[in-house]
Amino acid sequence: MLRTFLVIAAALALGAGLLSAEVTGKYKVTMEAPAGAQGGGGGGARNWFGNVQFDLKEANGVLTGEVHMGQDDRARTMPISNGKIADGKFSFETKFETQRGEMVMVYQGTVEGSGLKGTSQMKDSERPPRNFTATKAE
Repeated sequence: MLRTFLVIAAALALGAGLLSAEVTGKYKVTMEAPAGAQGGGGGGARNWFGNVQFDLKEANGVLTGEVHMGQDDRARTMPISNGKIADGKFSFETKFETQRGEMVMVYQGTVEGSGLKGTSQMKDSERPPRNFTATKAE
């Protein structure tokens, strides 16, 4: 009985390690344009925010890393906080300073093969969330 339990526990640990290897990595993110945005056609998929990337690390259900957004003098790197991943679903937050004070962006979604699909939304905002897809950079 104990031997069976140990074999099952080892298999589950190995499976969790494989999941880590699948999620951990760098992703190129394509954000959906906000409704009514010029050139976006109100919801068309494109890299709307210019050069968005996720750099993710997963260990034991905790998701860490950074979100890189923008380019040149508008580039910013934001560390991930409150990151979680379980059962193919993930969520995390980033914080950044604006002229209006600190803003928190909430990301959530699902692992889809070697990529991610989800939404991003400003915390405590009434604006609708924006859809994104993320493909693993090789």
